[in-house]
Amino acid sequence: MPIVTFAWPTGNSKSMKRQPHHSNTRRRECLYSITAEAPTTLIDLLLDIRPSLSRSRIKQLLSRRCVTIGKEPIVQFNTPISKGTIVEVYNIGFPMPFSHPLAKELWRDKYFILIEKRAGLPTIAKGGMQGDTLFRLLAAHEKADNSRAKIFLLNRLDSATCGLILFARDREIQQEVLSNWTRYIPEQVFEAVVEGIVEPEEGSIRWTKEQSERVSEAKYSVLSYGPWCTKLKIYLLGRYNALRTGLKGMGHAIVGDRHEKAVLAYSEGLALYQKGMTFVHPIDGKKYDFMVQEPKQFDKLLQRRLTQKQRTTIAIIEAEKEKLNQRLNSNEA
Repeated sequence: MPIVTFAWPTGNSKSMKRQPHHSNTRRRECLYSITAEAPTTLIDLLLDIRPSLSRSRIKQLLSRRCVTIGKEPIVQFNTPISKGTIVEVYNIGFPMPFSHPLAKELWRDKYFILIEKRAGLPTIAKGGMQGDTLFRLLAAHEKADNSRAKIFLLNRLDSATCGLILFARDREIQQEVLSNWTRYIPEQVFEAVVEGIVEPEEGSIRWTKEQSERVSEAKYSVLSYGPWCTKLKIYLLGRYNALRTGLKGMGHAIVGDRHEKAVLAYSEGLALYQKGMTFVHPIDGKKYDFMVQEPKQFDKLLQRRLTQKQRTTIAIIEAEKEKLNQRLNSNEA
């Protein structure tokens, strides 16, 4: 027989049955904690609970995300269970992971939530802007389950950039990570397609954001070349991300960046995305390497043909660069 721990929830049991399982007026409590003493299936393990639960009641609990293994909700009744596995049953189900057409939840625990954001969704509001932002959407999702829930932003990306956004679920945890950024976020990796042929194939980028004294730095390496464009892998060093500014300062603006001298366009927004993030958990010290897939249209930028107008513009730009290099060389001589 499995080892079962049972605890009555606080409050009136009849009134609990009338309330929806996501009610934020009730406290989520563990009803049963079951440890499997031999390999089995989830339904068989739950049927051994005493006082017994009917199959229909068990399936109802599963559908409401009230059953967890390792704190993760389980909905499949035939899930294999190994010896020593601890299964918990709660009075209130856990909410569905956050999801939106332009964002999805990749991971969460008691302290953090990690979201993959697509192009077109701002991270936060700027200048009193109205409408959806990732912060507003996620905050509303969390409060639907718990009216006291709060989220705290740890990093952000431009609306046009795809990548990973990490939120803390506690202000003290947020401040600890922000104060010791490189300890907990030792690496962020981006990929970008930029205008022009980048040389040398490896190097560093340093820049100061406008109206700020913060100096940012990144290292890059060339992945491949296309028609007057270069695909780069970029390692951001430190917390502050203003890669658009840094690359533009190199003379290699990101494809799709809207500015007066832009030559190449990108219909998907900005040809920049955050490929990965290394995260060291401040509570248990566990290291996570989070990765996302490359946007579908990204590599096609390296294969497309230049228009006649683009070739003409590029020829003028390259001629101006050559004249500037000649003047610099003559001054050095």
